[in-house]
Amino acid sequence: MLVGKLCAFLTETIYGLGADATDADAVVSIYETNGRPRFNPLIIHCADLAMAETLALFSPLAHRVAALWPRSLTLVLPARPGNGLADMATAGLDTVAIRIPDHPLALALLAAVGRSLAGVIGQSPGAAVVHHCRAGPNRLCRNCVGVGWRALLGGRRIHHCPGRS
Repeated sequence: MLVGKLCAFLTETIYGLGADATDADAVVSIYETNGRPRFNPLIIHCADLAMAETLALFSPLAHRVAALWPRSLTLVLPARPGNGLADMATAGLDTVAIRIPDHPLALALLAAVGRSLAGVIGQSPGAAVVHHCRAGPNRLCRNCVGVGWRALLGGRRIHHCPGRS
């Protein structure tokens, strides 16, 4: 992940496709691989609140809500100037969508990488949501073959994701 590669990893709700949020080429490859429109910003996954605070400006209310992390909670906050994120990670907006996932594999990955990961739901638009590694890595994204990605298979999601089957 530190050399511009993609990685599929399990969060508490779904398998996500992610890359270093500061690497513009890696972020673009998320959009290209997933088929996501480039005007649709990615979620930035952080290891902890300290990491999140380097990327976004937290109001007192945002700090109170962030006390609920880690969990399947994404906060959309004003981007901190000079945060180092690739512009495409936020789709050029002045806000950033931040979350701290509640899954040991995702948290271990974030800690090992030592930086934030831009991520998107791992399947291609219109495909069934992948909740379990037995679905197979190729179900994560039909375009992933040949793009130099890796899958960290972590079993089944921990929580149900409302609105997803």
